[in-house]
Amino acid sequence: MSEFKVGDYLVFNDINKHRGVIVKLEDIQLKKVFVPSIRVHGYLLDLSDVRHATPEEIKAGRRLP
Repeated sequence: MSEFKVGDYLVFNDINKHRGVIVKLEDIQLKKVFVPSIRVHGYLLDLSDVRHATPEEIKAGRRLP
């Protein structure tokens, strides 16, 4: 079972990947996400590449160092 649920905001573990954008999980099985900053839908290759965004990152709209 995934530690993530639909509606969670996620950031990539690697700060250099995808320029630190925040994504919102839309479908766990399909790994479908929405990128609010550019209003685009996409798919993750692996959920192990992401972690939950902190409240500060969500407020900032990007992954913080």
